[in-house]
Amino acid sequence: MAIIFFSSDASGEQVRKNLQTELPDLPIWNWQETDTATRQSARYAIAWNPPEDFFDGLDNLQAIFSVAAGVDHLLDHPSLPPEVPLARLEDAGMADKIAEYVLYGVLHAQRSFDHYRSKQALQEWDNSDREVHAADTTVGILGLGTIGRVVAKRLVSNNYHVKGWSRSQKTVEGIDFHAGTEGLPGFLDNLDTLVCLLPLTPDTHGIINKQLLEQLANGTFLINAARGKHVDTAALLEALESGKLRGALLDVTDPEPLPGNHPLWSHPAVLITPHVAGPTQMQESVRQIAANIKRAEAGSELTGLVDRVRGY
Repeated sequence: MAIIFFSSDASGEQVRKNLQTELPDLPIWNWQETDTATRQSARYAIAWNPPEDFFDGLDNLQAIFSVAAGVDHLLDHPSLPPEVPLARLEDAGMADKIAEYVLYGVLHAQRSFDHYRSKQALQEWDNSDREVHAADTTVGILGLGTIGRVVAKRLVSNNYHVKGWSRSQKTVEGIDFHAGTEGLPGFLDNLDTLVCLLPLTPDTHGIINKQLLEQLANGTFLINAARGKHVDTAALLEALESGKLRGALLDVTDPEPLPGNHPLWSHPAVLITPHVAGPTQMQESVRQIAANIKRAEAGSELTGLVDRVRGY
C-alpha cells in the first residue's frame, strides 16, 4: 500500500517529508518516482496542480486529498476519478490571514487611503474631512464558507455592518445574510465594499460580471481574495472607468499572472498582490491531511469532503 504525492509548488518536497513524519507507517512516494506496481498499490493520492497523466494507473484509490483549500485544480482535471472521494483543506490557518487581508482592504477604502494615495501622486496636501465611521460602512461578503465566516466575524468585531451571501441558507451571528439567486439583489444593495471569497465552480465562474456590477452603488470598492476567474476582467475595467467601482484590491486576476502591459497593472485605482492573501500554512495543512488519512485507515468518515456538483 502506498500514498502518491505530487505538488507543482516549490515547497512540495518539504510538504511530502512532513507528511511522512506524520504518517511513518505509510510510504509516501513522489509521483515522478513511481512505477506501475507502486501506482497500482496506491490507496491515497495527495496533489496540487497534478499533470494530465497523474491519475493514470492509480486504479485502486480510496481517497484524493488537495494540498490547499481550493480544489478547482482537481475538479478541472480531465482524468479525475469520478467515484473516488475528494477532500479539501477546511482552513489550515488560511482564514486568519485572509481576514487580515480583507480588513486591510476595507480600511483602505473606509479611511480614504485611495484618495490620499492619488493626492500624494499629485504632491497635494489635502486633509479635507473625509471621515466615515466603521459602523456606517457596509461590507458584503460573497461566500460564507469556513473562511468567509472567519472574515465576517473579524469585520463585525471591528464594528462594520456585514452582509453575507451564499447559494444556500446559513446562520452566521451578527451579519445580515442573503441566500440564492433571489437573495443576491438585496445583498448587493447599498454596499460600500464587496468582498469575493467564493469557491470557483461552474456556477461562480464570472459571477462578478457587468450585470452584477451594475447593481452596486456608485463608488463601491471591490476586494477579490478568491479566484481571478470569478471576475469578468473587461467588466471590471469598465466599472472602474465609469466610477461604478472606486477601486479594487486584487489578490487574484484573470489571467494569472497578468501579462506585461495589462491595463490592470497601471490602473491608478487598482492594488494588486501576487496571490498572497491566504498562503497555505504548511504544518497545519500537513496535520489536517494526515489526520484525514488516519480517519480513512480507521474506517471513519473523512472531513472536508467535496460535493462534485457544487464544487466545494
